[in-house]
Amino acid sequence: SSDVCSSVSITPYFEMHMLYPYHIGVNLLSNAGFESGDFTDWTPTSGTASITTNESFEGTYSTQLTRFGSLPSGIERTFTGLKPDTRYTLGVYVKTEFVSDRAYLYARGYGGPDLPADRAVTTAFSTDWTLIQLEFTTWPSDNSVTFGITRDSTVGGGLVWLVNFSLMETP
Repeated sequence: SSDVCSSVSITPYFEMHMLYPYHIGVNLLSNAGFESGDFTDWTPTSGTASITTNESFEGTYSTQLTRFGSLPSGIERTFTGLKPDTRYTLGVYVKTEFVSDRAYLYARGYGGPDLPADRAVTTAFSTDWTLIQLEFTTWPSDNSVTFGITRDSTVGGGLVWLVNFSLMETP
């Protein structure tokens, strides 16, 4: 089962979508599926994040986020080289151990207006691999975005896996 948010307009410059399939295009990200076997190009943000072969969607590796007390586990990345005033789609496949577990995909720093906590999120909570995506438009003077995913530390007690990030220009 898949609980999805069909379309929530947050600002004129940011919309949150659950989209499938991926837009046809070139993925701008390297090590998007963690097939290097490590966090090359990624930064664990807090809690416990690790590369694992226990769960994979395509390929050999995935990232595993583990609840660590009150700390949310997550990974983050800043990508520079986007075209100004251009719409992009950010996506990742996510799987949770229990339906009570939550993971939040976010994007910030792309030049859009201040959002609550300068962040917009979409949520995954499914024990099957689920694609979650965000769409955003860079402002005319911006060419980068910081994005990541965080495992909610306030609910659930299971693991969260993620793999196959994508960042593509939206046609």
